Amino acid sequence: MARTWTNNSVWNLKEDRQGSLWIGTYCGGICYVNFEDPKGFKTISVQSSKFSQNIISAFVELGNQLWIGTEGSGMLCFDRGKGVSTSYKHEVNKNSLAYDNVKALLMDSIHHKLWIGMFRGGLDCLDLKTNTFKNYSEYDAGKRILINHVNRLVAEADSGIWVGYRDGDWTRMTYFSTTRNMSKHYYFKSKEYKNFIGTSVSDFCRDNKNNLWIASQERLHVMDVKTKEIHAVPIDTLNRRDVKNMNIQTLFWNKLDQSVWIGTNSFGLIQYDTKVGKFFYFSDILRFNVHSIYSIIADKQNNLWLGTDNGLFKFDRNRKYFFQYDKNDGLQGREFYPHSCLNSHTGEMYFGGTEGFSIVNPQNIVSNPNKAIVVLSDFFVDNKAVSTVSPNSPLRDAIYLTSHITLNHNQSNFGFEFSSTNFLMPEKTRFKYRLKGYDNNWVEV
Repeated sequence: MARTWTNNSVWNLKEDRQGSLWIGTYCGGICYVNFEDPKGFKTISVQSSKFSQNIISAFVELGNQLWIGTEGSGMLCFDRGKGVSTSYKHEVNKNSLAYDNVKALLMDSIHHKLWIGMFRGGLDCLDLKTNTFKNYSEYDAGKRILINHVNRLVAEADSGIWVGYRDGDWTRMTYFSTTRNMSKHYYFKSKEYKNFIGTSVSDFCRDNKNNLWIASQERLHVMDVKTKEIHAVPIDTLNRRDVKNMNIQTLFWNKLDQSVWIGTNSFGLIQYDTKVGKFFYFSDILRFNVHSIYSIIADKQNNLWLGTDNGLFKFDRNRKYFFQYDKNDGLQGREFYPHSCLNSHTGEMYFGGTEGFSIVNPQNIVSNPNKAIVVLSDFFVDNKAVSTVSPNSPLRDAIYLTSHITLNHNQSNFGFEFSSTNFLMPEKTRFKYRLKGYDNNWVEV
């Protein structure tokens, strides 16, 4: 639906029962204005920023400073208070960013240092006090990192960083002690970690206890950060015999419900409740043609927000219901980038994607308060439209005024067309129907 004025020649104005305004123009058709349509989304794309690369891969913040990572254009620091931005890119033979393909950002607010994980560039540390970079590479004698393809950074209190990789042997991780300037590497294929199930590490997250949750593509694992013992979480409580490989894409630790939330490929959203030691499966999101869940964060109402390959979703925890938002709502595009999200101290949320990034204000996003009414618009027998004047018509009145229809034995092939009274993004209206006595199951369209 277009969001622009179609013609300046206005001939008629009408308000409907929902308080919306219909505008008749001379040669621009009819315009519809809903005054209760909140502006909860804002998108920044390459056309409105300093980026030459529109794929946004990471976020982090420190006070009013928002740091944004890209795939190919380095980083941008935006001062939200002053409205000033600074670009950081690789410059040959200068103290600068090691590589412009940024995959992960981590802020050390205590020591005012920004850690940057890059594809091919290894690990950079930007000292925010001196504005100087220090690079850690696989070729360094100290071997702080294993390979230069760094994909994930997670803080271990204020003492170090867990480093994940995305190339070659993916079953490796590193704990880099920033206070001692030394690393310990973990090879999960080795006999020492025989309890590790899987061929790759897809994501990991830290809880507020002493656990590091590690996902392989196949299973969820938990590591005691003190003893370094690791074991796979049994999946028998998932109650899904077909789920042997969980296809995990992303993890999110929710301190409020003490749960690990798991975004998957093909299996939807999964919750592992550590209080009861059970999995809970939420597959309704698959009805929206979602294949992959790439990122998860929670708002102040403890609802989850999911970046996927088919839009942004809100999971209402109380109603157990998924709400889909897309480009028509003002989002950056259809597909969001893995792990590219930030829950800001301002209450806003940031999600990066393939066409820029979107800023979400959950408090400004409300459901349409007007309940849509189904309207039957046409009736068919043998795939032909039927009216009150059609031969052998079962209709005695217009279909939208008809409460019941009696058909004879030659009219068993019939159908309906229907619409609704919702004109605010009508393409998002979902319908359910059933034919009682023949098939009592609801069909959703």
